[in-house]
Amino acid sequence: MSETINFEQAVLENLRQLPTEKQEEVLDFVQFLVQKASQKKQLSSESSESNNSPTTAPTLKLSLTEIARLPIAERHKILAPYIAATAEDFLTYPELTEFSVLDGEESLIDSAITRSHEAFLNSYAPEDEGLYDDY
Repeated sequence: MSETINFEQAVLENLRQLPTEKQEEVLDFVQFLVQKASQKKQLSSESSESNNSPTTAPTLKLSLTEIARLPIAERHKILAPYIAATAEDFLTYPELTEFSVLDGEESLIDSAITRSHEAFLNSYAPEDEGLYDDY
């Protein structure tokens, strides 16, 4: 018990030394960890309940290849909790969405070297026009 108190005191002392913005980031991270831990606890309790039924294979002991060889109904029983958790992650964390990735790529595109589809098909870029006018 005293180890827990010492740990909490050390965390609080270090947390107080951070600026408010960083303290908020730490709080967000801790809330994220608590949420993930509760999800894992829920998944493990659901899988242990499903493992008690005689027709279900052990969830955590099978590889993805072994799961792929099972009938579709069995695969669904095994993967359903994970699919729900993954879907929840995509709803909760916008950085996991395809659109977030695409939004971030705009800064990576250099318009000076980007060719249009038509220019690519014709093997020239719009900025190439006028380079060979003297021939």
